[in-house]
Order: sequence, then structure tokens, then C-alpha cells
Amino acid sequence: ILARNLSYNFASQLFLILLSLAAIPYIVHKLGNQAYGILSIALIVSGFMSALDFEINSAVFKYISEADAKKENSQIQKLINTSLAFYVMLGIAGVVVIAGLTGFFVSRVFRIPVELREVSYWGFYITAFVFLLKMPTSIFKCVTIGLKRFDIYNGLNVLFTALQLGGSVVILYLGYYLKAI
Repeated sequence: ILARNLSYNFASQLFLILLSLAAIPYIVHKLGNQAYGILSIALIVSGFMSALDFEINSAVFKYISEADAKKENSQIQKLINTSLAFYVMLGIAGVVVIAGLTGFFVSRVFRIPVELREVSYWGFYITAFVFLLKMPTSIFKCVTIGLKRFDIYNGLNVLFTALQLGGSVVILYLGYYLKAI
């Protein structure tokens, strides 16, 4: 089982690296260096906010795994419901923080040029919305890892990342700009 899970992890990571190597140069070319930099900064802020899950993931993995070993399906359901409520609240808090601090980040922290501020605001607002969606979906990670279903976990990871990168490429190909991404 260890070798199988390692092979799923390796294959999915390799695919995501290759997908990124194919998509990112196109995205940079279409957006330009400055707009891609703004997008990257917004995504980094979202990543930092994601780290504020207080390591709840680790606890949920552990307890789901234990409940699964004991065949306590009702306990698994309680863990899922509680975790989902926590992640929804964390997502809402993240939106408030990111959206509330957007002006400060854009003008004071990152000192983005005036001509790029409007698109920067949009970049941060979109990042806040993505964060809101991302937090509750992290329960899928908890459940699949807790149930030792790395095949499903890696499949979902590949799917979500491919949709994000592929969606960005399609949006840019259709002639839209950073606001649409």
C-alpha cells in the first residue's frame, strides 16, 4: 500500500510540474511581467492565509483514520461536519481580512504603481473569493487522506490545479485580463 500511495503522489506531482511548466510561460506572456507579479503576490497572500488553519487538517486526518479503523462511520460524519463548519468560518474570516487589507497591501506594503492599482484590487478581491472556496474544499483532503485514499486525494489535487491553470489559459486566450482570472 505504501508503494502504491508513493506512486500516486509521485505521478500527480510530476504531472502538475509539467502542467505548470507548460501553462505559466503562456500566462506570463499574456499578462505581462507586472500583472503576473500582481497575480503571484495575491496568490502568496492567499497561501499565507491558508497556513492559518491551525493544523486542524492534521487532527482531522488522525481522527478520521482512527474512526475508520474502528468502523465508526457516525464519528467520521461528525468530524466532517465540524471541520466543514470550521473551514467555512475560516474562509469567511479570510475574505474579511484579505478584502479589508487590500488597500493597505496594494498601496503601502507592495507599493504597486498607481496605473496598476485597479487591477491589483481586483486581483486581491478574486483571491479572497478563491480563498473562501478553497477553505471548505480542504475537507476533501482531510477525508481522503484520513481514509488512506491517496489515489482520490491526488486525483482531486490534479483536477483542481488543472482547472485553475487551464481556466487561466483559456480566459487569457479568449482575450480577457487579470480581472477575469
